[in-house]
Amino acid sequence: MKRITILSLLLLLTPLLSPGLAAASVAERIKGKIVLQVESHGEAYYVSPDNLRRYYLGRPQDAFDIMRTMGLGITDVNLARIPKSTDGWTGDASLVGHVRGRILLQVEQHGEAWYVYPDNGKRYFLGRPSDAFNIMSSLGLGISTRDLSTIVVGTIATGQTGATGGDGQPVPADEEDASGDADSGDTIVNTNTEDPNSVVVSSVSALVSAIENANDGSKKTILVEDGTYTLGNMLWVSADGVTVRSRSGNREAVILQGDGMTGSVSHIFNVAGDDFTVRDLTLRRVANHAIQLQVDVDGLTVDNAHFLDTGEQMLKVAYDAGNMSASSDGGLVENSLFEYSAGHGPQYYIGGVDAHNAKNWIVRDNVFKNIKSPSDDIAEFAIHFWSESANTIVERNTIMNCDRGIGFGLGDRGHVGGIIRNNMIYHDSSEDFSDVAIGLEDARNSQVYNNTIFMVNSYPNAIEYRFGSTTGVQIYNNLTNRAIIARDGASGTVANNITSAQVDWFVSPSSGNLHLSSSVYSVVDQGRNVSGLTNDFDGESRPKGGGIDIGADEL
Repeated sequence: MKRITILSLLLLLTPLLSPGLAAASVAERIKGKIVLQVESHGEAYYVSPDNLRRYYLGRPQDAFDIMRTMGLGITDVNLARIPKSTDGWTGDASLVGHVRGRILLQVEQHGEAWYVYPDNGKRYFLGRPSDAFNIMSSLGLGISTRDLSTIVVGTIATGQTGATGGDGQPVPADEEDASGDADSGDTIVNTNTEDPNSVVVSSVSALVSAIENANDGSKKTILVEDGTYTLGNMLWVSADGVTVRSRSGNREAVILQGDGMTGSVSHIFNVAGDDFTVRDLTLRRVANHAIQLQVDVDGLTVDNAHFLDTGEQMLKVAYDAGNMSASSDGGLVENSLFEYSAGHGPQYYIGGVDAHNAKNWIVRDNVFKNIKSPSDDIAEFAIHFWSESANTIVERNTIMNCDRGIGFGLGDRGHVGGIIRNNMIYHDSSEDFSDVAIGLEDARNSQVYNNTIFMVNSYPNAIEYRFGSTTGVQIYNNLTNRAIIARDGASGTVANNITSAQVDWFVSPSSGNLHLSSSVYSVVDQGRNVSGLTNDFDGESRPKGGGIDIGADEL
């Protein structure tokens, strides 16, 4: 019944192509658009503006992968000339005309993807599989089965990593292989084929078996069907290169859980193997950690996960104080949500990402909410790297109502180097154990710049750097309504910060939206240039005017 309802809505709400168009004009008219086969089950296709062929988008993850595979590289300067979907200006007419209907990849950043909608020439961010799917649904154009059948089917080669033609454009598989009849369109190739090295599971017992088999060298990509999986014990991952992800790409539809924060299941994943990946899953209701890395485990990737209600820190990286050469290196945590549903945790010994002796990690584009202690003592940071962690990059995260925000080091267990930039941190008026938004302790040569912090509680300091062992820190271009303070003999360079921000400067502080609501003279273009600072909280290039804006948002 639900499927019928969704399809009915598509039929009612989706604009339809005029029937009876000539075959050549159908593809030409809708090139660069996403079309929905409304007379079937709403299957979605992208019509390439380059070769006028249609590419099946499948599930959210497939849509995301295919749209990124067909991307065109673009510089930050040129991307800034194309308006976002929320902008009121029309952009550079010549450039917009050239890229209508294309997927653009930010080659000077991390390959962030944007879709330029042909009808309005504006760009839409394809941050996660769910974003691609939402754009597909909201911008899709209804098409009849008859008209769709006139458009030649295109395919993307399995495992294609962006082969390009002479013009720098990705080359679809049907154009790479000259031996086939590329124009026949008689055979529809299913581009939704699973990885042959993967296994699909739909029960707890099958999931447990798949993990055990992967540890023994069998298929290492595990695709979990939609559903709730209540574990009787933690999942131990000892092999290198294991991936566990939802098959649908919808993290809220695949839930791996224990039996509660005071229950008998300690972890979801306890990991001893390198290069472990978790993607598009919800992990919740365990007594200790949703994910724990053992000592000297490298290459963790967490993407589009939802961490919820854990008894201790949600993502934990362990260490051996007697063997500091055994660090856990090269982790990536992105596009994920960490939160407590009750508005606080079960105790004070909780945190979001808590990493010891971890080198060269990136934590970006995540949301952390309600990591707060209910009693006894202060909770740990939402994001915390210490015990000689080094070169961590923490950027573009939103942190709301957490006792402490971002920490490098603690006491004499410090941090070397690293960057904290372009984050938005908000705390409401609740007092409890609320503390500093950004804290540096025993931190050497760390950089904190272009963060926006707004605190409604009474804690006096937004950023603190502490102890004589904290040296060489640089704190620039931060926008706060609380003080930036050196404590206990710390030293560093502090410049171009504002500590008197007003609530009406921001779009919606209580929801964590600390974008500037309008131009503020003391903020816009008043920052200093910082090596490596090329974009803002939204991934948009800096500067846009005569100088760098102070804070996380470049207006």
